Amino acid sequence: MPGADPFFLPGGETGCLLLHGLSSSPATMRAMGAALAAAGLTVAAPLLAGHGTTPEQLRGRTWPDWLASADAGLAALRAHGCRRLFVAGHSLGGALTLALAARDPLAYAGIILMSAVIWIPPILRVPLGWVGESLPYLRKGFSDIADPAARARDLTYDRVPVTTALTLIDLLAQVRAGLGRVVAPTLILYARRDHIVPSMNSMYIYSHIAAHEKRLAVLHRSFHAITVDYDREQVWATTAAFIQAHT
Repeated sequence: MPGADPFFLPGGETGCLLLHGLSSSPATMRAMGAALAAAGLTVAAPLLAGHGTTPEQLRGRTWPDWLASADAGLAALRAHGCRRLFVAGHSLGGALTLALAARDPLAYAGIILMSAVIWIPPILRVPLGWVGESLPYLRKGFSDIADPAARARDLTYDRVPVTTALTLIDLLAQVRAGLGRVVAPTLILYARRDHIVPSMNSMYIYSHIAAHEKRLAVLHRSFHAITVDYDREQVWATTAAFIQAHT
């Protein structure tokens, strides 16, 4: 998909990994990455496995594949000489951010969670498994972006494999189990009018992570895709200020 490619913006010794959401691409992170790079950061935004091409390429990919994509982005930052690392993830990217922070609790100077998903009822795994035998894809009914100009530029898939929904449920179970190991300073941004990931996900994360320093920030004009929606510049500025405060 033109415009869905990963990007790397070299800068200083502070690096920020940007992780996009499910069925999306680094396109949703590009303007944010440019804003962070302008503030002197080195920015890496990998393309998560199975994304940015066709929904068929996503089918068969599992959450360890997505985590491996994130690790590749971290490796690029370290190879550039970044000594302080931040991770910022949107939606699925937020769940992956939490997985990284739980796996290596002292590796990150801070994490930023944007419309992060943490909860899909595990009981849905059984009916989804039945549906997947006859209907391999779930069609997305709408793009959850309030800004019509941003919505017109949206590069997300119009359907998601059922197998992807199943592996996402498995990932979230792993992430919830590890929230007590997340100790990095944490900024949690969420949209009050998010129709994809309800705000209770952000509240749950805030209540269960072990970080002593954690902050919730609510956005009032955007829907789910807050990095490109009406509140995007507030998201970028709040993230940049959080990173600056911890460097």
